[in-house]
Amino acid sequence: MAVVRSSESVEAERVENARDTFIRWLVDWRDGSGNIYLRRFTIKRGGEIPAHSHPEIEHVQYVLRGEYIVTLNGVEHRVKAGDAIYIPPNTVHSYRNTGEEDAEFLCIIPSKPYTTKWEKPEDLHAAVEYVKARRPVYLFDDPYTGRVVVAVPQSYIRREMYPVRRATGPRMLVEAAETLAGHIAGFAEDFGFTGSLLTGFFGSEPDIDIVVYGGREVFEGLRRLRAEGVTSPVDKSVAHILLESRADTSRAAEMLAIEPRKVLTGVFKGFLYTLKAVPRRFWESWEGVRCKPVKQVETILRVVDDSEGFYTPGRYIVEGVAGGHECREVVFFRSRFAESAVKGESVTVRGLLERVEAGGETYHRINVGLNADDFILVHGP
Repeated sequence: MAVVRSSESVEAERVENARDTFIRWLVDWRDGSGNIYLRRFTIKRGGEIPAHSHPEIEHVQYVLRGEYIVTLNGVEHRVKAGDAIYIPPNTVHSYRNTGEEDAEFLCIIPSKPYTTKWEKPEDLHAAVEYVKARRPVYLFDDPYTGRVVVAVPQSYIRREMYPVRRATGPRMLVEAAETLAGHIAGFAEDFGFTGSLLTGFFGSEPDIDIVVYGGREVFEGLRRLRAEGVTSPVDKSVAHILLESRADTSRAAEMLAIEPRKVLTGVFKGFLYTLKAVPRRFWESWEGVRCKPVKQVETILRVVDDSEGFYTPGRYIVEGVAGGHECREVVFFRSRFAESAVKGESVTVRGLLERVEAGGETYHRINVGLNADDFILVHGP
């Protein structure tokens, strides 16, 4: 998709760890660019970008206005409007505006270091093991979960990505996504596209991923769209796409049996859509809750309250016994388990039994989705 836009229409973001420096991402993955990204930097008078380097990234830069000092591997160069700069990978470089006006330059970088250097672990356990071996600084002994989890330090984060309303991708997909978004806007205000529509990375069968922040009105709105025939249930034409995306859940094919009754997933204008409903407020706080892993369990439970079961993260209030303990709830942090059971149904659940301490009381629950063998299967009333 071709793109023409004014650089002034792109919001300037403050560059972290720099002084009085701002960046505009003029062309990137959201525009479908698969090889290069174009950025515009502004260094205010007296501003600077400290010394840094990139092992796999080369830069091509063009000075638009002003004069400043760029230091390359310890050698200072005074540059001005009209100058071009090439910075090879592994070059230590910094910028310092000592001139009388703001300085601006364009910077072109390759997309490949950001788009091809990735691996997808089979499950959460495999992800933690991968990080242990490759990036141990990313590990965090979390007192809330009682487990070692992956938590990238904020100083290592180059850029945050948020759901967007501007879809990027193949024309028919974008048209369908934006039409569906128009329907969702009738009952939700805070929502946006995620997945390939955000990143610009598309497989052979792209789908529509949307995240909505809200309450019960989101779920009821989706139910109305289904009742009015705006969306249709998951069918054989798209079921294989869901199965492929859930390959890290061993019982995914069996769980797929209830997918047609869900409104969080479905078909719109021939495309699979998946919607994640995020609660405005999480039901428990990181500071006030402490969990202790007990063991993996598999048991049959009865759902007595499904009012938070459509959220991600979500939970079902249940009755039954797990691992010799009364089990109060089933919680999950992955959207595939949302809308899996309704009040009155019996479900077979496999997951991690946790002892929870909160508000001066102790109880047990099952956390589903941490391991590839976890599942929720419905048996009926």
